[in-house]
Amino acid sequence: MKKFTFYLSLLLMSLSIMGCTEHNGATGNRRQSLEQLKGTRKFTTDSTTFYPGAVSERDRERLEKAINEIIDHLLAAHTESLDKQAVLKEFKTSLVALDMEDSEDKDQVCVYLEKIMDIFQIESSDGLLNDWRYGFDPNEVQH
Repeated sequence: MKKFTFYLSLLLMSLSIMGCTEHNGATGNRRQSLEQLKGTRKFTTDSTTFYPGAVSERDRERLEKAINEIIDHLLAAHTESLDKQAVLKEFKTSLVALDMEDSEDKDQVCVYLEKIMDIFQIESSDGLLNDWRYGFDPNEVQH
């Protein structure tokens, strides 16, 4: 029975280590994932988020260009070593140009930024997206 427990423990540790390796391997695909996201047509009708699409093709192209520029800036940096603060700094700088968009387009901008956050395994924007979208961070105490 002790042998069984030992081998079971060894197996579980091995699986745990393999899980960590796969997790770290995922960061090796950041560049590829960003390039794939960049290559997608953006701001079209999205039934999963109830987004009706940009009002015009001109607006869609302009918004897509803005998201692709964020991706380009991240790709220009050493993508694998970028940390959360560097990614959020890029968001903050880029979001200024999108302040005047309508609410549905702003919501969709957030969807794309969250996809980028997923690529970098960033769980929270620390209130940045909420502050940009709604003018406040709901996690902060309001007085």
